[in-house]
Amino acid sequence: MPDGERLRELQRRAYGPGGGLSAAEAEELAQLQAVGRMPVAEPPVGEVVEPSVVEPSVALTVASPAPVSLVAGVEAETPASVETGTDDAPGAPASVETGTDEAGQTHPGPETESSPSTDPERGAQRRDEGRSAPRRRRILLAVAAAASALLVGLGAGWLLFGRDTGPAMDAKQRSAWTEFEASGKYDAGSIRMLGEQYGITAWYATQEDGSTECLMLTPSKQVSIGCLPTKREEQGQAYSVPLSTQVRFGDDKGTTVNGFVVRDVRGTPTVVMQKWESQASNWADMFSGDERDIAELIVDETGVPGDFLQIVGYDGDTPIWLTQNVETCLYAADLGGISQQSCSADTTEVTISLPNATYGLRDTNMGPRLTTTFSHDSLVTGEQAAE
Repeated sequence: MPDGERLRELQRRAYGPGGGLSAAEAEELAQLQAVGRMPVAEPPVGEVVEPSVVEPSVALTVASPAPVSLVAGVEAETPASVETGTDDAPGAPASVETGTDEAGQTHPGPETESSPSTDPERGAQRRDEGRSAPRRRRILLAVAAAASALLVGLGAGWLLFGRDTGPAMDAKQRSAWTEFEASGKYDAGSIRMLGEQYGITAWYATQEDGSTECLMLTPSKQVSIGCLPTKREEQGQAYSVPLSTQVRFGDDKGTTVNGFVVRDVRGTPTVVMQKWESQASNWADMFSGDERDIAELIVDETGVPGDFLQIVGYDGDTPIWLTQNVETCLYAADLGGISQQSCSADTTEVTISLPNATYGLRDTNMGPRLTTTFSHDSLVTGEQAAE
């Protein structure tokens, strides 16, 4: 009998209703199925290949010499152990489709779903996943550590730079701050230290509920203070009249430190300080005698540059001094010190009052000129002084 017909007969007996195989027949069926799985040679080019039906390939391993009885849809009392004919997983159950019975009807054979333990590919995949699990955990730990470091850095940056507490103060600077606060000249809570350079400390404060801002420089023989309206932009003076002041060192070089208030991108005031020396030209040579001594006294007490100091008039024997720098100032001074002083960014508001007269300034094409207003009691004395 041809092998093909013998194979179909054995398959019908193995899977058909009421069928059964002996041990020898089961072995013969397995051999015929193995032959059926051998590769088929490809036909020559141009030859038409008729479609063929691939017969199911199962290998039956009989546990005992007794015949195996298989009924479609019903499992026998002593079922046979079924192995696939594939080489991928020996001993693993496979989906089996029975051959046609005598009536030409097809009966599906028992199907068994492959398990991970008998599937080499799935087992290899799970082994790979098991080996990669520690690596994934290490990556997650690294990401978590980086995120924690970022949060710690942001918190530390806020603690160090997010709060505008100003530089740390030493004992002398704390004493200067206390004196500013106790003077009552500045808005409560507005006094802050901007920084220190060249041994000079710069301070910032406001007056009159913030309408005026001031720059103070310490230490010096007399605190150098410069004040201007806060909203100078509305007056067109934001760039032409910066908030600044200066102090003069008590050395032979005529060293002067200038401080200028500027604002950062947040609008917070900060300070720029510059130091320069005027040894090349001695401004004091413009004066002689007592006037030179008085001029040096004014510079030492106020910190104004001596180059800006000039005499604009006299009250009797007392010279009236003028300086024009950040502010315009009038001074009445003698060898005993400054008796009267008035400063303002507005020249017309600068006035000093002495016993004999009140002195002010008037803007002219030739610059500011001194004006004198005599009191009624000193009118005759003033006229005699004019003669």
